Amino acid sequence: MRSARLKAARNPVDEPGVAFDDFIERAHFQRTPDGRSVFYPWSLTGRGYTVPNDDAKQRLVRGLQAVYVGAIVTASIAFGIADAGRDGSSHSLHDFVRLLGFVVAPVLVCLAFYGVWVARSLEGLPPSDLRISYSELLAERSLDVEPAELRKGVLATFALLLAAGVCAWVEPEAQWILVVCLGLFIAIAALTTAVLRARREALRRDALSGGPRAGEPGRHP
Repeated sequence: MRSARLKAARNPVDEPGVAFDDFIERAHFQRTPDGRSVFYPWSLTGRGYTVPNDDAKQRLVRGLQAVYVGAIVTASIAFGIADAGRDGSSHSLHDFVRLLGFVVAPVLVCLAFYGVWVARSLEGLPPSDLRISYSELLAERSLDVEPAELRKGVLATFALLLAAGVCAWVEPEAQWILVVCLGLFIAIAALTTAVLRARREALRRDALSGGPRAGEPGRHP
């Protein structure tokens, strides 16, 4: 199988609608060297399927938009219903698990509907041999973020961890919040380290090869 090197366009996007379309494009589509679009229903590192024309691609994009919006709206409504029935003075783990369950359950239902939609949408679409490894995806996507922004995210998570520590000290019942925030901080720090390392490697490779070239596999027009 042939491996594709991602070269996504790094243009600033200001309008929310355009940003949403750009997210869907980057998350689910790549372009082959001969100009054909490849659709990845589950992830860019998974199986891709060749899209025959622009009309078929637009149908897929509209379906993905509906899925994302539906999942967000459904989870938000479920969270609102669960939070409305919660005792505002309580911060117990039971309340957190209850809220999480109200959010996760509808998202799982949306995933089930998405699986059915994917199965129907892939009818007639031939599998593509354009494959992307996780390391390639991480290396090229890392070039789209600024190191300073990543570090700000780590600092913000650390500040949240400190706030959770104070909350747990004042109210022992909320100690689980400290545990959750600690796990979040470790995950964010580890992800930031991996992204920064991948970014350095990608910049080094680009420097050795003379920089990215237009028209390489995976580059968005």
